[in-house]
Amino acid sequence: MALNYFRLHKPLAGNVSLGVGLFLAIGLMVLSFFLPDSFPNSVIPLAYTFGMYQATKLLQGDAFSEHLARGGRKGSGWVATGIGVICLIIFVALLFAVLLSLPEEWLPE
Repeated sequence: MALNYFRLHKPLAGNVSLGVGLFLAIGLMVLSFFLPDSFPNSVIPLAYTFGMYQATKLLQGDAFSEHLARGGRKGSGWVATGIGVICLIIFVALLFAVLLSLPEEWLPE
């Protein structure tokens, strides 16, 4: 989303979307510590994928449709995949950093 906003020359919206994404990622990480072990693993990924799709459609759908109507091309799926992999690596590194800094009595057995 942020990359689309930057390409639309809307840097404030791009920065806000990055901030909201970071906030939500941290929120999901914290939430995951409080979920019971019996909580289905697929619920959260399905929920945030659906939510992100709907948010993108709502916030950028018209601009994307106009871009295609003017003869523009869709962005590369490989770029999106690369950005996702980089974000995953950063997220996992942060998760390990947080886990390593927690006192032992806070960690699950």
